[in-house]
Formats: sequence, structure tokens, C-alpha cells
Amino acid sequence: AASKARSPPLGQFERAATRAWLASNLTSDRWANIAAAPYARAKCAEAVASLARLDWPAAWPELSPALFQLASAPSPGSAALSLGVWSQIADLLIEDSKELTTSRRRELSSALVTVVEQPAEAPQLIASLQHALRQHGADRHVVREALNL
Repeated sequence: AASKARSPPLGQFERAATRAWLASNLTSDRWANIAAAPYARAKCAEAVASLARLDWPAAWPELSPALFQLASAPSPGSAALSLGVWSQIADLLIEDSKELTTSRRRELSSALVTVVEQPAEAPQLIASLQHALRQHGADRHVVREALNL
């Protein structure tokens, strides 16, 4: 059996260009309709989470605010995309993967704890999740898609 060849890692320039491209796609209207392209939305969430694994939060500080804004969008598809990204970032931390060094795992965990707990009176991630669920929770597609059900 032939082994699967891995692509060489992206350099800093390529990762910066990819972050910019993904950020522009996150804010696109293409995610508005929950019924349209759930597979593409899942792949976009996967790509964002994969790059976040490498660059968030230090090299990609604008990701969190973009995801908070996306979760607050009036369209259920946008909210599902935001929830899907957060879910995949959390999944990265619970996977038993050799791809994350101990220090990088700690850095990602700390960043995720920060968005869950800060500011103490109204944590941003919790507030954006509550908003998305209040606005779109009755739409079972949003919750099912975000939780990969």
C-alpha cells in the first residue's frame, strides 16, 4: 500500500494570505441560508480550525471577534459556521494527537479559557453562543450542524 504523501507546511506568508482569505469568506453572505451547502460550511469550519491550531490567538487575534460577530449574525447559516469553528477548536484540544506540542496545546487551551471566561461579567464566547441559540436554537439544523450530529 502506498503511503499518503503530506504536503509541505505553509510558510508565514502563505498562512497570512490564507487567514485573510478565510476571514473574507467568514463574513460572506454565502453562509446565510442554513439549508445551502452544509458540507461546504463544515469544510470551511475545518479549515479555519486547522489554521487556528497553528496561528490563533497570537498570529490571528482577529479570529475571535470575527467568530463572535458571525455567531450574532441574523442568518442561521452564519451562526452554525461560527459554532462549528468553536466546536472544532475545542475538539483539537481533546484529540490525542501528536501534531500539537504540549506548549501549543497549553497556549490553545489558555486562549479558549480566556474567551470562555473573559470578561468575567459577560464572557464573550458564552454571550455569543447564547445569542446564537436564542436567535436560532429553534432551528434544529443550527444545533445539529454545530455539534456534528
